[in-house]
Amino acid sequence: MRVGWNAFQLTAAQGKLFELIERLRGLPGYAQPHEVDLCAAAGRHKDPLALRMIILRKTPDVTEAARTALRRAAIKNGQQNSTRAASSRRSS
Repeated sequence: MRVGWNAFQLTAAQGKLFELIERLRGLPGYAQPHEVDLCAAAGRHKDPLALRMIILRKTPDVTEAARTALRRAAIKNGQQNSTRAASSRRSS
């Protein structure tokens, strides 16, 4: 399943809050998949959902094409890109 980068409150196995943006910034530049075991808050008074996140960097060409498409879509729709979301895209 693919979901947005901020769809869930994620915690690491130790119960610490998982910071996706910081994790992306810390990954090496090569295009090797990275796996992270996490828990997602499933709602109030419910057990957290265990999940595995697989992170794969985009190639520089694909990253730049995605940035261009996002900028064009934002201009077309009269919106601004989220600073935090844009930061995550720079990390990919």
